[in-house]
This record gives sequence, C-alpha cells and structure tokens, in this order.
Amino acid sequence: DNYLLDATVPNLPFGTLPAKCYNGSARQISSDTAQIMLAADSIKESEHENVIIINSEKGIEGSYTDNPGIYNSIEIKNHIAKTGLETYKNEVKKSMPDGFAVSNVEIGSLSTIEQPVTKEIDFDIPVFLKDNDIVYFTPVVTSAYQKNPFTATHRNLNVEFPFPMNDTYSLNMEIPKGYRIDELPKSVMVKLDAGEGFFEYAISVNDNTINLYTKTVLYKTNFSSEDYENLRSLYAYKVKKEAEQIVFKKIK
Repeated sequence: DNYLLDATVPNLPFGTLPAKCYNGSARQISSDTAQIMLAADSIKESEHENVIIINSEKGIEGSYTDNPGIYNSIEIKNHIAKTGLETYKNEVKKSMPDGFAVSNVEIGSLSTIEQPVTKEIDFDIPVFLKDNDIVYFTPVVTSAYQKNPFTATHRNLNVEFPFPMNDTYSLNMEIPKGYRIDELPKSVMVKLDAGEGFFEYAISVNDNTINLYTKTVLYKTNFSSEDYENLRSLYAYKVKKEAEQIVFKKIK
C-alpha cells in the first residue's frame, strides 16, 4: 500500500497531509512517474459542539463539549505545545460569554496523535439567581465568528477555504426555575445557489426543554468572485442569527 506522509508538521496523524498540500496535483517521482490529485474538496473535516444546561440545587449549571476535526486539532495541539496547557485553558475560559462562571476545563487526547482533541467545560450561570425580572440569553454559547470575516463589499479574486465546512452546534437547556420564555428566535434555513452550502438554525421547546440545532455546511472550497456576494451574505446572516437571544421573564 502507498501512504502520503509529511514529517515536517508536528502532531500530524499517519496518512494525513497538511491542508496546504491539497492545492491541486502532486507528482510521484519514481520509475513510474505518476500524477496524484490532491483536491481540497476531498478533505473530510467536521466539528461538533454540544451544550447542556440544567437546573440543579446550586442554580443553573451547564457543560460544553467541543469535538473539532483533525486539522483544527493539529492547530490546538501545536498551540498548546508552544504556550503550555494552563495558558490554553485560561484562553478557553476567556472565550466563554460574560456572565458564565467557568469551574473546570479539560482538554483530552493531547498525547494521542491519531485522535482529535476534545474540550470539556463546566460552568454556572449566576444571572438567573440574581432575581432579575428579565434575562437575555444567547443560546449559541460559542461562535467562531463574532463578525463577518468578509468585510469588503466587492472582491476580484476567488475565495479559497482550506477544506469544506461541516460544523454543527446543539443546545439542550432546561428552562430556568422561576422563569418563562417571553421571546424565542425563529427557525430558518439559508442556502447558497446551486446547492453549494447552507446555514440552518432550528429551535423548539418541548415540555420544559429548549432544543437548538445549527449547522453550517460548505460543500466546496473555492468560490469565484461572482459567488462572493452570496457567500458574504450567508456569513452575515449566520453571524446575526447566532447572536439572537432568548428572553426569559420571571414568573410572578
């Protein structure tokens, strides 16, 4: 069997090349010279984030789990190797929203090159214990984009991503004791032309539990300048939608 390897990148799993190598074609130098296609569209990279928030004797407690893909895991492992684990944990704590009291951060699979890392965060939300009449809560606890990365109105060159996108986020949240839902974001789906990708935001309430599911998918890595406006609009909508809040009112 033949395997494609690169010994220059730390924490690169066996049989995996750096994403930058997937830029077209490579050539096998041997007695039988052959061309090897390395298309960025062929990379399978996905990330899943999950948040669970429950009522407890202490108040409102939650847990956040992140399962990044291989390439994001490589970046995290190499970053930790440079800065140290405790520094990275502090960075993770600071990335959580204001009003979240983080009690524990665990980073798993750091010593296992073949496995992606895992991030687990435990937290409390003290705002619900302060007897506030109204609480505004953003259900997308973490977001890769706080603002649209495509700031230019026009673009002359293609947009090239390192790999296709397949990111999901899910939230299961018990309605905090003593509160009711006053306003809830609406479910939507926005699609790119020609089935090139989509953004989905699906939210519902079942009994005493709020369920949210978001998914962002880009099926290809190269978008022409003609596609730029649609791509920019998709990201603008994604950023705006993921910032929407649930309004809780205190039951009197």
